[in-house]
Amino acid sequence: MYSSMDMQEARRSLNRCCGLLALIVAPLLAVYVLGVLLGWQGLMLAALLVGFACVVFVCDLKLLPALRYVRFLRDMERGLRRNVDCVLDRMAEDVQLQDGVHVHALHVRLKEGSDSRIFYVNVSKAALLPVMGTEVRITAYGRHVVDFEVL
Repeated sequence: MYSSMDMQEARRSLNRCCGLLALIVAPLLAVYVLGVLLGWQGLMLAALLVGFACVVFVCDLKLLPALRYVRFLRDMERGLRRNVDCVLDRMAEDVQLQDGVHVHALHVRLKEGSDSRIFYVNVSKAALLPVMGTEVRITAYGRHVVDFEVL
C-alpha cells in the first residue's frame, strides 16, 4: 500500500510548509529590523506579536502534522511488522488522528476464534482495501495497516 512516492510527497508537503513559514516570517522580520533602526518600539512589538501568532498558527496546523507524518513513514519503513490472518468486519466512517496520520478504524475478526482487533488504515489508502467480509492477511506496523494480501 505504501511506496517511496508516499515519502516523497510527504517531504514535498513538509518543504511547502517550511516555505510558507519563511514567506510569513521574512517580511515581519524586515518590519522588526526597520522598527529597531527607527527606534519605534510600537512597530517592533507589533511585528513580534503578529510574527509569533503567525508562526504558532502555521506550525500547529501545517508544519507539525507534516513532520509527524514524515516521521511515521520513516519509522514504519524501519520498524517491526507482523502478519495477522483475519476477516475484514467493518470500517468506521469517522476520521481519527493516530501517530500523525489521518486514519479510519478498521475492525477485523481473527480467523481462529471469535476474537476481534482494531487496526488503522490511512484515509488515502482506504479505497485500496477489498470489500468487507473478505479474508485477508494484514501486514501491520503497530496498529497501522501497511499492506494486505487476499487469502
